[in-house]
Amino acid sequence: MSSRSEYGKGLSYCIGLFLAHAERAIIFENHMGWFNGAADHLFDMQTKTINSDELRKRAEMFQERCLQNRLGSPTEADMLWAIQEAKNLLLEIDLDAGIPAIHADWE
Repeated sequence: MSSRSEYGKGLSYCIGLFLAHAERAIIFENHMGWFNGAADHLFDMQTKTINSDELRKRAEMFQERCLQNRLGSPTEADMLWAIQEAKNLLLEIDLDAGIPAIHADWE
């Protein structure tokens, strides 16, 4: 495995880097610009460690949809969906791994 990556590699790590851009989404009026920067972190997102086929497919759909939106014409609804889905996926990935996790009242 290479010891260098411009945008990161992994599962939770890549979703976390994607979410690190979430606060910038409020500032950007150009959703395409926000998606372009945030979704770069999803190129090497690894889903093979997810036990549940359903959750793995959901994570792959998230990855694909975000990568498509980075070069398309995403709407504010696309951006808000992606941010919430990333949070939901992180919670579900923990649960899938047997880690006791619950949704926060204050996200």
